[in-house]
Amino acid sequence: WTWERDTENFYSAFVEQLFLEPGDEDPTWSNLQELLREPSRNLLFDHRHLDEDTSLDLEPDCADLPYFLRAYFAWKVRLPFAWRQCRRGRDGRPPACEETPADQTTPIEANSELEAFRRVMRVIARNVHSSSNRTVPQDEHSDVYPVPLTRDALRPGTIYADPYGHILVLAG
Repeated sequence: WTWERDTENFYSAFVEQLFLEPGDEDPTWSNLQELLREPSRNLLFDHRHLDEDTSLDLEPDCADLPYFLRAYFAWKVRLPFAWRQCRRGRDGRPPACEETPADQTTPIEANSELEAFRRVMRVIARNVHSSSNRTVPQDEHSDVYPVPLTRDALRPGTIYADPYGHILVLAG
């Protein structure tokens, strides 16, 4: 598989279903794994037939969340996934990322496919931070890109970098 219109649409449907709630509720969850363990929410529940969703423990912070969602989805449906090591910005210097991304093809010693995925997620958690999603719009070496503020462009899975520091993922 490759990331194309159909897989992007599937990813959007996955994110939307995962966070779907009745319109009059304002739910909160303690962690991502709480949602992934619910077969009614998770369109990819046990998709790999490894009993993976009951044994994973994914608890991303706000900066990790977009990466965790995308990596989880990519792993489940065997899509490529990559991320860049980025440096934080400073006064007069915006955040910037390395030219060459890291990806899931880097060999990892593990006893199982599930353990290899866990280790990749730990690497992502150690290397991703809020500046990873705050590069300047023209930066070609970034994991994100600007999207127009239109109903068509703002789909479930779209990342929003709040000016006060949080990273949000549009869910519906």
